[in-house]
Amino acid sequence: MIGGTVWKIVKDGEEEIIYAVDYNHKREIHLNGCVLESVTRPSLLITDSLNALYMQARRKQRDEQLLTNILETLRNDGNVLIAVDTAGRVLELAQLLDQIWRTKDAGLAAYSLALLNNVSYNVVEFSKSLVEWMSDKLMRCFEDKRNNPFQFRHLSLCHSLADLAKVPSPKVVLCSQPDLECGFSRELFIQWAIHSRNCVIFTCRTSPGTLARKLIDNPTLRRVQLEVKKRVKLEGKELEEHLGRERVKKEEAKKQEQAREDDVDSSDESDMEVDGEHQSVVKTKHDLMMKNESTRKGSFFKQAKKAYPMFPFVEEKIKWDDYGEIIRPEDFFTPELMVAEEEKKLDVNQCKGDAMDRDLGDTPTKCISNLETIEIKYVILGLFYIISPLPVSLEVGIGLFSVCPSICPSHLFFRRFSHTL
Repeated sequence: MIGGTVWKIVKDGEEEIIYAVDYNHKREIHLNGCVLESVTRPSLLITDSLNALYMQARRKQRDEQLLTNILETLRNDGNVLIAVDTAGRVLELAQLLDQIWRTKDAGLAAYSLALLNNVSYNVVEFSKSLVEWMSDKLMRCFEDKRNNPFQFRHLSLCHSLADLAKVPSPKVVLCSQPDLECGFSRELFIQWAIHSRNCVIFTCRTSPGTLARKLIDNPTLRRVQLEVKKRVKLEGKELEEHLGRERVKKEEAKKQEQAREDDVDSSDESDMEVDGEHQSVVKTKHDLMMKNESTRKGSFFKQAKKAYPMFPFVEEKIKWDDYGEIIRPEDFFTPELMVAEEEKKLDVNQCKGDAMDRDLGDTPTKCISNLETIEIKYVILGLFYIISPLPVSLEVGIGLFSVCPSICPSHLFFRRFSHTL
């Protein structure tokens, strides 16, 4: 996966710990292989042994097998479900399939190709801006031809089953998640499993206990019990209770909004009263020689200071909060803007009322789950060997035993260790 990291941890300036899991030393379509030989003799190497005994076929053989299975299913008027991750291995498969679709000799121009997940658009757009971090082949293609390799011509981006329904069949769908435990892949599996013309292709060996792993280990399995979750409309007493609760919530929210508006109006009125008092003070007539009211009448001593002429002034108390002086927007409004603001408030209140009516008119739903027995009639292909195992580019085959001696660590630690090693 692009953005993967091999961690080098230095302890006390002497010991080096290399944490390298979920990597692939082989070159892929869109990524270069991981080079660990540049690190020599660390104190501890922490690596992964999940696919240590797995022997991967050559790339040409894998691509041919993938193309053959897709062609057989599409020409039989069936759909192909490729269970894949969201933003990792899906980039390699999308790049591979789009290239195959561009080839006229492949005969796939009459069929559809789609990518279905919640962030399909974002994944493709971000990958376009990260070409410089990918393989040298893609970089040369981008620099020489000025053609972004992730500017797909035949791949339709879908974010929901409704978007996928608009894509004409037969079609190939890259769908998340790879383990069929949740997401669109599980929903499509339930929909397409009853048709014998369809096909599902697994791109990775998922964790034990998942639906995908169960189907990979038992390809002849024809009946499976699944927990199916559906969203249904409320009816009868449940609908009445729900509408009653929603009505009470809306009334309380309306009361709170009205109380806030009343508080704002009262504060505006108090400010206007203060301004009125100030204006009355300003309009009051005074003599040029103002008397000092603090001076007592009948004083026994002469005043040493002269009384100088001055204008009357009353100090205004400015309101402050945690962020400074409080700004009154009405001080900056022109009469035309004030009228427009009042009309806007009326329109907003009217829209709120219409929205409340529409909400009450919409039928609410609830989520239910039940156990159902699914009849599996379509072809299950555990072709996780057509690409590097697992969507995060794991080491494969004899590579584990060739990489570790070249690094020559003092201590070696295996994650997901198998006793068959």
